[in-house]
Amino acid sequence: MSSSIAMFVIVMVLLCTGTYVQYTTTVTSTTYVVPKMVHLPPVLPTVIPAACKNVDFRWLGSDRRFWDGWVSKAMFMKRNGQFTRKNVRIQAGETICIAVLLGPIPAVASNGLHYASSDSIVMTARGEKTQIPITLDQHPTQTNAYFAAVTFHLQDIYTLQTSVEYRSYFWEQPHFHQYLPNRFSSRNSLTVTQAAAEEEQAEANASASANGQKCDLLHHPFQWKHVAAWVGDEQFVPPCYLDDTTDVLRQKVIHVWGHEHIRRNLQFLDGDSTCNDEDLGLPTTLLGGDTAIYFGEENSGQGVADIVLLGTGNEGWRQTPNEFAAAFTASLNKLLNVYTGQELIVVKTNRYVDSFHAGVTAGKSLAFANIIRSTLLEFNQTRVVLWDTHQIGVDQPCLVTPVENAMLLNIIQHYYRDNMHKEIKSRGFM
Repeated sequence: MSSSIAMFVIVMVLLCTGTYVQYTTTVTSTTYVVPKMVHLPPVLPTVIPAACKNVDFRWLGSDRRFWDGWVSKAMFMKRNGQFTRKNVRIQAGETICIAVLLGPIPAVASNGLHYASSDSIVMTARGEKTQIPITLDQHPTQTNAYFAAVTFHLQDIYTLQTSVEYRSYFWEQPHFHQYLPNRFSSRNSLTVTQAAAEEEQAEANASASANGQKCDLLHHPFQWKHVAAWVGDEQFVPPCYLDDTTDVLRQKVIHVWGHEHIRRNLQFLDGDSTCNDEDLGLPTTLLGGDTAIYFGEENSGQGVADIVLLGTGNEGWRQTPNEFAAAFTASLNKLLNVYTGQELIVVKTNRYVDSFHAGVTAGKSLAFANIIRSTLLEFNQTRVVLWDTHQIGVDQPCLVTPVENAMLLNIIQHYYRDNMHKEIKSRGFM
């Protein structure tokens, strides 16, 4: 067991600090080579949502009347999926399709396995007081077309603010190229009005969180995608009632791996929300000592854990997505060899990035998150669950940490609730 833990520590240090994992035999080599025997997770399939199924992407991409084929543009489609140059009007709670057309492809795409679209695009539906982060999918055949189905719960007048960072997978190795994003606004706007039956309700109740639907981020890890919104500069509005409580952590032993990416979460749970990286220590207990926390190599001597937290980050900027996939898969396998009991293993995605920083682009950040999502789907173990913080879609760590913690507590709460129901059922009481 000690040798397994030691090997795991080495792999995690390499993964979480961004150091190359060298599979070559020469010490002087600076090229990472993914060995042929390493299994890489599959690329997540592209699914066209119902709101976008009636959009004629082939016509959009070949139209010569309303598009010159050169200038990139974003647009709100009609509720039925048809193209319009006019502004669109819907009621709160409705879902419509958003489409993007990019100009000529600047280079031949690179070969190999890719975990995100060929073009790195950052988009936000921005209203006068509301913003909704949007992750676009690339159309499988009309490859210069992108789409997303977005549900608007809050009244506002929205435009689409778009930034195309890199084209043709150049985002995979951005340090070779100058960062010159192409930014543009949508050609039309979207007005979201309150549903007639709800006109006398307070604006805050426009969110679906007021309708009694509870968040369940364990069974529906993407429940917030393209639905959750930010009001003003810091108010997060989930699309469901977020029943989260720190009581789920009481009398638990938590082991933490990749703590550099969970440090701030633990500090906030411990009541310290100063958000000063230089002063962020590592708490060893939570909730007045009811919860014990151990880190990395300390875990080996601390007996059985109730909860294992695995953090990953964007610091591996030298790694290509395929290299990250190989290292992450190896790390998760090592983790499962160390924890072979009934421990709940919670894997946190890397955080969202909305612009080029320290060698990381939005495209690369999305690829890393997709690798983690795909790997966990392939492992398909109920005790290994996804903590998908990437989908929050805001690149402000201090602002999103309380939201990340709410997600974590919700996931843990539902996991233990499920286990309690299974235990009761196994004893014949259900």
